[in-house]
Amino acid sequence: MRILIWSETFWPATGGVELFLERLIVDLIAHGHQVEVLTSFRRADRPDDDEVGGVRVRRVPLFETLREHRPEGLLALKRSVASMVAEFHPDITHVNMLGPGPALLLDMPSAAPCVVTLHATFESLHSAGADTLLGRVLRRA
Repeated sequence: MRILIWSETFWPATGGVELFLERLIVDLIAHGHQVEVLTSFRRADRPDDDEVGGVRVRRVPLFETLREHRPEGLLALKRSVASMVAEFHPDITHVNMLGPGPALLLDMPSAAPCVVTLHATFESLHSAGADTLLGRVLRRA
């Protein structure tokens, strides 16, 4: 199975989410799955198209683009992400919900089911209204 993982934070950052993903990816690969990571965590010492432990990692400039306050930049980034997803053609998309990144994956023509991992307390679910990013992501899952 081809599994696309979205996470706004990823190696070489270190923390709970990164450790969770590292263990998950190791187990998925051990069970014969192909995994690719899409992340907005970028550093000058790592290329945007990278390989970590045999897993392709693509880093996108989400926060840089959001800081520009240019809708055309965000649309270009969404098109770029859509192209990356189409190239990988995942069977499942696993979204790690930390911030605004999953907005890049919404409204994308994909038949892949979506699985969401919330890295927050259940109290945060009260903000999952129909017009919120969290609500839209949870409805797609």
